[in-house]
Amino acid sequence: MILRRCLSSACISCGPALYRQWHHLQQGPSRWLHHSGRALAGTPIVRRGHMACSSVAMSNDNTGAVIVYVTVPSEEVGEKIAGMLVNPEARLAACVNIVSGLKSIYWWDDKVQKDSELLLIMKTQAALLQQLVDTVKSHHPYDEPEVISLPISGGSQSYLKWIHDSTGA
Repeated sequence: MILRRCLSSACISCGPALYRQWHHLQQGPSRWLHHSGRALAGTPIVRRGHMACSSVAMSNDNTGAVIVYVTVPSEEVGEKIAGMLVNPEARLAACVNIVSGLKSIYWWDDKVQKDSELLLIMKTQAALLQQLVDTVKSHHPYDEPEVISLPISGGSQSYLKWIHDSTGA
């Protein structure tokens, strides 16, 4: 059984109530419902909660969206890559966040290396991933840039739709 937590700050009952009522799971799944109206263990829906809760998609299903992490040596390189990906003609990423202040410690050329870097956090569609990776690698100054992706398994449905609508797949 997977417990899903409502992430809406407007829904007070979704927070601590999930933990307070944990012992009710032992009394049967019909006593444990998520406020979106879905029963957590596949039991029939018996009540609905706040509208804000239903706008949060929380599941183990693949949404088709991914987050991609790329480290870069400078803000200039980060902005160049971000601009190419978000460009209206390319539309390979809906958004690229540039996070400064990273200290990377890694193994390279048979020794431990330490560098200050920036992290690019990109939101895109899984269908565009290979094209995004190819673009990043062809414009990145590193011999082997970090380009890794993670599936987005849930979140705001309207934000996930925005990722889809803002990218070119």
